Amino acid sequence: MTVISIVKLIGVKMPLGRVDQLLAFDSAIFMISAGFSYFSIRVGYDDKRYTWYEKIADLAFMQGLVLMTITGFLLAYELL
Repeated sequence: MTVISIVKLIGVKMPLGRVDQLLAFDSAIFMISAGFSYFSIRVGYDDKRYTWYEKIADLAFMQGLVLMTITGFLLAYELL
């Protein structure tokens, strides 16, 4: 959220898209990861859905990290 605010303040324009929109989408991915992680804890180890929820949470978390890293590089090179 801090980066989105900073991007809005300095007015970064990117040819590949907007950094603030990528980071907002990234935060939604992290929210999905947190939600499925929470669901996996709530259903417990004995439930069949536990493994499925945990796999989705892990996948979403890794996708969020990759998108955040790519966006960070795009922002860094745009500011140079």
